[in-house]
Amino acid sequence: MIKDDIKKSAERLALFVCFVVQFARTPAADKIMEKRLIILVVLFFGIISHAQVVPQNKWYTFSYGSDKLVEYNFNSSTLISNQSTSVSDTVKIIKIINQNGNLYYVLYSVRYDKNIIMILSEFKPDISFIQLPAPEEITYFNNLDSALFFIESDTLRRRGMTFYAEKEVSRLKTLPDATTISKQDLKKYLLALNKSKEDFGDFRLKNSKYFNFMLFINYVYNQSKALLAVIGYNPFISDKDLDEVINKYKDDPELGPLVKEASNF
Repeated sequence: MIKDDIKKSAERLALFVCFVVQFARTPAADKIMEKRLIILVVLFFGIISHAQVVPQNKWYTFSYGSDKLVEYNFNSSTLISNQSTSVSDTVKIIKIINQNGNLYYVLYSVRYDKNIIMILSEFKPDISFIQLPAPEEITYFNNLDSALFFIESDTLRRRGMTFYAEKEVSRLKTLPDATTISKQDLKKYLLALNKSKEDFGDFRLKNSKYFNFMLFINYVYNQSKALLAVIGYNPFISDKDLDEVINKYKDDPELGPLVKEASNF
């Protein structure tokens, strides 16, 4: 809604510029008028571009445990987190900082009376983004200055959880059922899943203070669903059905070792 209003205003501004340039010019002011109006248009469309680089409305991700599906609902001032087995939580959006290729959300939680940093990366409008989880010591801050200081000094490249826009979720659900996955595609899937585990393991070794075992479990679980979408299958499959698909090949000479590696934590 906000973006539509801005676009309409931009269209009106463009028409106004054309009118002024065409009919309200004087010889003395001609070039000055044109330059100023061009700058005004560039600045205005810059605002529009900025308005398009943050998530809006509902986004979803896969989570390990009882909360299998997590929903984030963004608007201009709040973020509401809904989980399937717990009550929703609402936090206030204080500011959003675009830095180091990430979107740093500075939030305030009334429940905890603390500032919270949420880090998003690889944002693709109306498709997906990656949330980069972090331990409590760099997530919860007693004051805004401490939170902003962390953002200024943060350079770490983390692994994260894939969230999907509501529109993208609808598209993913039209993909082929993952229970029909071919052996060739299952091999691609297992190789990708094992590579993601390996990459996280390397990250853990290099950044042990940021490691949390549940973070690892959540990451691998999230990847186990997200990678199905990457190779063209519907990721909304039950854990039981996915396990059955994979375990069919546990004794296969080619895929057996990959199945075993994928099952090891």
